[in-house]
Amino acid sequence: KDVWVFRTLDGGHDWKESRIGARKACQMFEIFFLDRNRGWFVSRHLTDPDTALFCTVDGGRNWVPERNWSFHAGRWSEGVRFISEKNGFVFGNDGASRIFYTTDEGAHWQMQTLPQFVHDCQVFEGDLLCSAEEPRSGLLILTLHPK
Repeated sequence: KDVWVFRTLDGGHDWKESRIGARKACQMFEIFFLDRNRGWFVSRHLTDPDTALFCTVDGGRNWVPERNWSFHAGRWSEGVRFISEKNGFVFGNDGASRIFYTTDEGAHWQMQTLPQFVHDCQVFEGDLLCSAEEPRSGLLILTLHPK
């Protein structure tokens, strides 16, 4: 049930481990760091449709589950991005066009329906740029401008 995260502070010469006690066996998805201390990762439990978001404020030494789990909408969450300490997004693809966002450091999450299916997102100059699929014309870039 434990999840292990390995971190380096010297470009990969030495590695240290952080052990995260998960409630259930899970699969870990990508890790995103806003800066050298604040980071998040999404995990999915293998035996049920739970999704969990973990965060760190000490560079990955310690990880804790986010206090609000209102974005748990089944096995769809695959990625997390924050554009600031307060504004973050959880995204994935389960056949629905939606993204979850927070404006208060993860205390509350809200769902936003999108016009296209989102595949992946990156932060660029304060915006969230997502690769998206438009059924008729193919791949496109969807830009989200948070307020």
